[in-house]
Amino acid sequence: MKQVERWSLVVAAGLLSFVAMLDMNVVNLALTDMSSGLHVSAGVAQWAVLGY
Repeated sequence: MKQVERWSLVVAAGLLSFVAMLDMNVVNLALTDMSSGLHVSAGVAQWAVLGY
């Protein structure tokens, strides 16, 4: 495998990991609004994070 191909794989994997962590942070930040909007407790709304 060429050196450029290896670096592109590393960059792609890092970018995907960053996007996944960012996505989970957004869901966790929205958890309070989701629980109040759906009139459920925070424990019940936490299942949305697990399902997501």
